[in-house]
Amino acid sequence: MISAKHLLPLVLVTGTLLHAVPNLEVNSAPDRWSAPFEVLDQPKGVYGEYRRTAEIYHRGAAQAAVRFDQDMLEVKFRCPVPLGVKLNIDDASPAGKGEYVEFFFSPSPEPIPYFHYTVNVNGKKKAQKLTAVGVNDPKWRSRFTAKVKHAPAGYEVLIRIPCGELGVSATKPGALFRSNFTRCGDTAGGLSTWAPVGRNFHSPTLFGKLISGSFQIFLEQRLRDVEKRLAAVGNPDTKQYRAVKRQAMRLHDAIQECNSDPEVFADLENSLAQLNFELARMEYGRDLLVWRTDPWNNDFSLRNGTKGLEKISITVPANGQTYFGFALTNFSDLPYLGRIKWFSKYNPHSFDGSGSPHADRLKLFEMLELCNLNRLPIFDPLAPLPLNSVVRTPARSTTPLLMRIDATGWKPGIYSGELAVKSSRPEFPTSLIPLEIRVSPVDVSACTPDVVYYSYAFHRWNSDKNHELLKLYAEHGANTLLIQFSSVNQLRNVWPEINAAGQINPETIDMKPFDSIIDRALAAGFPHERLKLMLDFVRLKYIRFRGNKTAVSEGSDAFAKAVADTLHIWFKHWKAKYGITADRILIQSVDEADGDVDIPGTPIAQSLHLARKLKEIDPSFRLMQNSLMLYRTPKDTVLKNMRVQAEYFDVFCPLRWNVPRETQDIWRGKELWSYLVLNNNTPPYIYRRMFWLNFRDGMNGVCPFWHMEEHAGGDGFEFFTGWANGIRSNYGGVYADITHGAILTSRRLEAHNLGREDYRLMDFCRRKLAERPDGKMSLELKQIVSEAASGGAMSALDAGRVKLEQLAERLATR
Repeated sequence: MISAKHLLPLVLVTGTLLHAVPNLEVNSAPDRWSAPFEVLDQPKGVYGEYRRTAEIYHRGAAQAAVRFDQDMLEVKFRCPVPLGVKLNIDDASPAGKGEYVEFFFSPSPEPIPYFHYTVNVNGKKKAQKLTAVGVNDPKWRSRFTAKVKHAPAGYEVLIRIPCGELGVSATKPGALFRSNFTRCGDTAGGLSTWAPVGRNFHSPTLFGKLISGSFQIFLEQRLRDVEKRLAAVGNPDTKQYRAVKRQAMRLHDAIQECNSDPEVFADLENSLAQLNFELARMEYGRDLLVWRTDPWNNDFSLRNGTKGLEKISITVPANGQTYFGFALTNFSDLPYLGRIKWFSKYNPHSFDGSGSPHADRLKLFEMLELCNLNRLPIFDPLAPLPLNSVVRTPARSTTPLLMRIDATGWKPGIYSGELAVKSSRPEFPTSLIPLEIRVSPVDVSACTPDVVYYSYAFHRWNSDKNHELLKLYAEHGANTLLIQFSSVNQLRNVWPEINAAGQINPETIDMKPFDSIIDRALAAGFPHERLKLMLDFVRLKYIRFRGNKTAVSEGSDAFAKAVADTLHIWFKHWKAKYGITADRILIQSVDEADGDVDIPGTPIAQSLHLARKLKEIDPSFRLMQNSLMLYRTPKDTVLKNMRVQAEYFDVFCPLRWNVPRETQDIWRGKELWSYLVLNNNTPPYIYRRMFWLNFRDGMNGVCPFWHMEEHAGGDGFEFFTGWANGIRSNYGGVYADITHGAILTSRRLEAHNLGREDYRLMDFCRRKLAERPDGKMSLELKQIVSEAASGGAMSALDAGRVKLEQLAERLATR
């Protein structure tokens, strides 16, 4: 039995700085309760918008306590119910519905595997062991017990878990685990969590730390590791060694006096990080270290064993793209200003003019650190390096970089040289890192999935200032202009006047607003020969005929005919001026239509009625429908709706979650897209994985997400102010200042683009197998995609990418 336990949240180390959240000491007796859980914003407005929960729920937030009791791990929850709020106990509710608490536990410092325990206020419970995010071990069974105690002021939950099933039966003082506690339900104000994981509670990398024994024992063990490392790498006769030794001795004294104070603990952890930083400087023997990173995570701290980058080897398909992450750590007390450039052969006397002829195809970005809604660092905005080469690293800090490699126009072969990292100060010697880019014989130039971005640049912000936005989207493969008609006055005159007989007057149609949208897109690099239009009327009320509008009441047959007549005029103009034919134009009358097709007046019934009439008038009209119904409509209604829709719509684009298996059969022969509503807290791998899921499920390669530019308050860098109505929505996948006509890409958008590149490789394999079938290789492709798509991390997609490249090359050369 261990006498005392200490619980504290995750401390993230970024460079030399620690990002900490409140922590807790937990003893076996009496219980020491955690700080109140964070009550998350409640969904308000449309999907993906949130508003701060009422203060009564913040004042009544839950708390937790945990201790080891011999061979059991005991977890307690204290859940106040705010005055005036009724606790509804639904005996029929399963464990994870209604009012419930959750306990997450990883038995090691690593986030995977982890255990998940859920207890409902009605006493129902469940448990699972996850070997990856979203991957449950079906053979695992739990023997945990749970009791719920009700009181006038709220309720308490006691969970007892056998240590044996957690694999922690031989716990030693100073052992480190990961953990989180959550409470959900109406009396909690929605969702609440102790560790800052956001709305996705299955985020084990953000779980809190659980330390057995005491803070002091844990810190002493860490300090001993530092002292061993110092003895191994340092020279006792040097000034630097003696300085680090003195720091370690002072830290030892401070640890003895900390009394397991949580606030002091965070300071001491920071001091340990500083010591490790000094040790790294001694170990590498230089003031600047260039080293490889995982660019999709948020921890860029140097770890014991981190090595300098000795060589960069990259494989990319012909006419494809890929990414590489690395960082510069400045150990010195001087600011670092330097340049990074690819040379065929480095020439220190002609840095500006003698780079590799392909150097401009390596795009370098600095990864900027933001504080997200969880008050944790995310390195999402990507700032292009000035001159595509100038890099800045303040004293005693790290600058993470992302490099995009674009092999468009390159022939298969080896492109080698040196990546020069040159400082403006003589104190920092130039680093020359061998760089080899292998362009494989896999030519993906013919594999070009359509790219649709939900963006206001095509309509609301259609002006000369949106050039940089459009250019960025074109660089990422966009070929479709999404034109939304909701409350956009500049599109008002594209609708004709209508007379009392319901006939349109073609002479009153002004096509100049459309022309300006298309002209600006083409000028920014959208492909003329593949340019497509997506007309989203959003709601029928935004189809704004002018003149005698009473002659064509909304939704009537006359209304549908007037819409069709107008579309014919638009289509004729676009074909004559731009060569855009009807097969490259999509029409959506109602955005995110849901409801029941048999209930008149519901969005889905309105959408279906107009689609039916348009198809009767002109079968060549290509109609599409995106839909939230898979998210919030009963499955039997969803299937009924889809069977009717499939008769008239050519493209179906559901919200990605919960797509039923029957979808493929119902929409067979039609195009299936998918989309997601995401935000800046969404991990980059989610954006990339969209393409893997679509390919796995036999869907098209169109995977848009909402939204490109929309941030709360229009500012993607500060997430707490929100809109004037109190709603916070941080959808934006880029960081744009419309006033200046300027834009920064994001790590999430680049991950989405990497997913598109993955899809191109999958499509290449599929095309080659169609030309020359091979059952074994077809099965291999299926297994690669299925395994990667089922993974819950970027590493699974990276591994799948390597296997795809290998399979594609075998197919290209057989």
